[in-house]
Formats: sequence, structure tokens, C-alpha cells
Amino acid sequence: MSDSIRKRVTEDFKQANVKGGSRLARIRDILKDAASQTVAEVRRGSDELREIGTGTFSAATQNSAGFDAQEPNKSENLSLRQAFQNMSVAVREKFFARFKHQAEKLDGKLTERYGPQYQAAKGHLENASERYRQAVETAQASGSDPLQQQQEKLNETAGVAGGSVAQKEHQLKQRLREILRAQTTKTNKP
Repeated sequence: MSDSIRKRVTEDFKQANVKGGSRLARIRDILKDAASQTVAEVRRGSDELREIGTGTFSAATQNSAGFDAQEPNKSENLSLRQAFQNMSVAVREKFFARFKHQAEKLDGKLTERYGPQYQAAKGHLENASERYRQAVETAQASGSDPLQQQQEKLNETAGVAGGSVAQKEHQLKQRLREILRAQTTKTNKP
């Protein structure tokens, strides 16, 4: 009977390894897919930025050709600066919208494949993120860095300990001098 239990345990262990390997392969495929999509999005975004930058640069050179070298037109400079700012905001919003969409797709795939386990891990990550955000807000509200506070406490403790050690050292030296004087006085007496 013990042989059948061993065989069963061995078979169950082999099945668990096979299932674990297939899950690992699915997770790897999901991550590869997400990475390749992210790289593609970044490439598309850089192409768009290049086109926008080229267009903006040509518009800027056309506008600057009309400027008098002695008296630059401030309102045109301000409008050009505003155009650059608007362009950067638009590109940033577009990039973040695409990134958010990709993240939502990945979240959906992981939820579909792993269900409650993924949701639990996601909840733990969100809790940790919230605790970190609260710690940062608390540190900013207090006006000091927790690391700096800890370093100050350690420096203060080290200073007190150093003072105590110095006092003990001084007392030991004093006691040694007294003992040596007493010994020299005894040896000098006939």
C-alpha cells in the first residue's frame, strides 16, 4: 500500500511541475507580448515626436526669418514658446493614454488567466503603494526626511556614547596613574 501512495505522490508531483511550467510559460508569453507592445508604442511615439519637432522647427525658422535682427518681436517669441509647450503637453497626453490602454489590456489578460490570485497580489501592491504615498506625504508635511531624522538620532546617540567612553577612559587613566604612583612609592621605600 505504501508503494501505491508513493507512486500517487510522485505522479501528483510530476503533474504539479507540468502545470507550473505551463503557467510560467504563459506568464512569460504575456510579459513578452507586453514588452513588445510597449517598444512598438515607444517607437511610434518617437516617430510622431520627430515629425512634430521637424514641423515645429520649420515653422520656427520661417517665423524667425521674418524677425528683424535688431528688434526681436516679443509677442511672436512668446507665441512660439506657447506652441512648444502646447505640443509637449499634447504628446505627453497621447503617450500616457496609449500607455494606460496597454496597462489595462495587460491587467485584463492577467485577471482572466489568474483570477483571484492576481487580484490578491494586485491588492497587496496597491496597499504597499498607498502606504508609501502616505509616508511621503507625512514626511513632506513634517518638513523633514525620515532618513535624515534617523541619521540625526544615530549621530546624537553616537555622540552620547562617545562622551561616556571618553569619561571612562579618563577615569581609567587616572586610576592607572594612581596605581603606578603607589607602586613606584612602594618600590622606592627601603
